[in-house]
Amino acid sequence: MVELRAYEAIGKSWQALGYPFTTLTPSYAAAIGASGDRPAALPQLIGLIANDGNKVPTESLTQLDFAKDTPYETHFRRAAAAPQQQLSPEIAGTVKGMLHDVVTGGTARRLAQGMTFPDGRTMDVYGKTGTGDQRFNVFAKGARLIESRKMNRSGDLRVCYR
Repeated sequence: MVELRAYEAIGKSWQALGYPFTTLTPSYAAAIGASGDRPAALPQLIGLIANDGNKVPTESLTQLDFAKDTPYETHFRRAAAAPQQQLSPEIAGTVKGMLHDVVTGGTARRLAQGMTFPDGRTMDVYGKTGTGDQRFNVFAKGARLIESRKMNRSGDLRVCYR
């Protein structure tokens, strides 16, 4: 219940800043301010973890050339941006280890050898698969569990990176 109240308070403060949703799903991403308020939020979080806590710019295109060999020939090149440290390398390393454990010893064992592409490159696979319940547990004297109720359910996530 403490966690739910904390996320409710976080959600209200985010709404005051323009967060467009009425509720906030309790998650690691939301706890560090990278929740699903925009499509790129979760990939950016995983990018931080994959790059030892460094924020590295996302790039699809690095150069565009127009009207080659004409008087209107134009070239656009993206300026390289330096990585910015956002998380400590120790935290990123711990999370990366947990994500890798899901693959090597958990529900995604079939991908433990990584993904191999036709050109021979291999990409390690890390991730969280499946679903999880956030539960409200009631304990009796001596830490004996007497009641357990499911409060929320989080969806699954699969990520791949080098």
